[in-house]
Amino acid sequence: MTGNELIATFHQHLGSGDLVAFGDLFTAQATMTTMYDGEDGQPVSYVGRDTIVGYFGGAVSVFGPFTFDEVTVHDASGLNNGGTVVAEWRANAEILANGALYRNRFVGVFELTPDGHIGAYRQYRDPNAFERTSQTDSQN
Repeated sequence: MTGNELIATFHQHLGSGDLVAFGDLFTAQATMTTMYDGEDGQPVSYVGRDTIVGYFGGAVSVFGPFTFDEVTVHDASGLNNGGTVVAEWRANAEILANGALYRNRFVGVFELTPDGHIGAYRQYRDPNAFERTSQTDSQN
C-alpha cells in the first residue's frame, strides 16, 4: 500500500463511519496522540485499537459524514518495510446539533509496522475549531 492509498483508505473508512474497517488499519497496541487536546494545550495519548476507535466513534456521533479535501501526502518512503507517512488535509462535516459546517485542517504523522498497519498516529489540528463552530447557528 502506498502512502496515498493509506491516507485515502483512512479517510474513506472514517468519512463513511465504518469504524470496524477503520480500526483494522491499526495494530491492536497502536497509539494515537492528539497534540493539543489536553489541559493548557498539552498532548493526550490513547493506547490500543479499541480506545482509538472509541475516540473516533465519539466524533461520528456528533458529526454528519466527513469529507476530506486538500489532501497532500508529503512523505511515503519505506512503506514496504514499515516507515512514516506524513499527510495534511482539511476535514469537513455538518455538526448534527446545529447544522453548522465544521472545517478544520489536520496534519497526521502515521508510523507504520512492516505489515502496513498503523502502529502510531499523531494528530495536529486546531482543537478549538469545534467549540467555535458548535456555538454558532447553521451556516446554511
